[in-house]
Amino acid sequence: MLLQRFLTRLEEGRPTERAEIAAALARVFLDSPLDEINRSEALAVLTVITDDPAPVVRRALANVFAGEPDAPRQIVRVLAADLGGVAEPLLLASPVLRDEDLIDIVGDCGSAHHRAVARRQPVSAGLAAAIVELADADACLALVENPHARLTRGTMARLIHRHGGNGELREALLGRGDLPMEMRHDLVEGMVGALSEFLVSRSWLSPHRAKRTLDEAFAEGMIRMGGAEGTKGLKAAAERLARRGNLDEKLLLRAICLGEDDFAIAGFAVLSGLPERRAAALYQDAGNGFAALCRKSRIERPEAAVLRAARLANLMLGDEGRDLSVSARRLIVVERVLTAIAAEGDRCAPLSALMVRLGSELARNEARELTGGYFRAA
Repeated sequence: MLLQRFLTRLEEGRPTERAEIAAALARVFLDSPLDEINRSEALAVLTVITDDPAPVVRRALANVFAGEPDAPRQIVRVLAADLGGVAEPLLLASPVLRDEDLIDIVGDCGSAHHRAVARRQPVSAGLAAAIVELADADACLALVENPHARLTRGTMARLIHRHGGNGELREALLGRGDLPMEMRHDLVEGMVGALSEFLVSRSWLSPHRAKRTLDEAFAEGMIRMGGAEGTKGLKAAAERLARRGNLDEKLLLRAICLGEDDFAIAGFAVLSGLPERRAAALYQDAGNGFAALCRKSRIERPEAAVLRAARLANLMLGDEGRDLSVSARRLIVVERVLTAIAAEGDRCAPLSALMVRLGSELARNEARELTGGYFRAA
């Protein structure tokens, strides 16, 4: 009799009224101690409601059942494959939906469903792999931004392959602590390549200058990321830069001038093939040991002399520059290196150009530090 009254009101009501009735019946089904006959009849009425032509009615059912572990599975499955606006609360939170259900939905439904599934807490490795394989960049972005999503190494590699050109997605991936270092390097390299093409296509920079500028930016990014991972990360960064052709005397000189000794040691170890501990011991000896390290790294006499001058300048500065800002200390090192380069003549012109650029950069940093970074318009 009770269920007949529900049916009568459903037949006569407007969509908003039917939505209220549907929600009330769903609550009765979940919370009331119905006997077997009434429970079976209630389930039948709820099943009929899933065919209601008004999405607001079906959404009302989905809202009630979303967080309920005792919600009827067959109804939840039907509603979860409904329109995105109906399915969303269930896809986000229903404990009734299993991974196999969700993978089927990802395969059969559209982007709204994909985005909702990607935001579940948690998202298993298998479900994440299905989303990455089938979903668009927006859904994959939601997945990457979900700290409760488990992304395996293979899934992240596939994600980069499919959507690595998406800037927001790259940024979100770089923000994940579980992104392997090698993939982190891949993403940064991809960003540098895309930016270089853009700058050249707009004629904002010549191809040569764009390559030089972005190679330097890439190297700086590698060193920062490697430093965050400690010795192992710095070695991986040096190896990546070596494979790319960026690990040379210019990069080592810049690192020494900036006091990035740990990276310089890692770089020398990669170039020389020496164990890192041995490379570090030679590096600390600014005399014959450093000269031997340069020879082992196939760095020729003029460039090796300049690198040694940079190393000595850092060591000699010592207490003399303790009251100076970091930028001011580094500027002194650069000036001493430029003096050493001048003594070598034209053979070290590329290093001279590098030091002039680095000196200008440090001078700007020093000015910002002195002025608080604010310049008044004239």
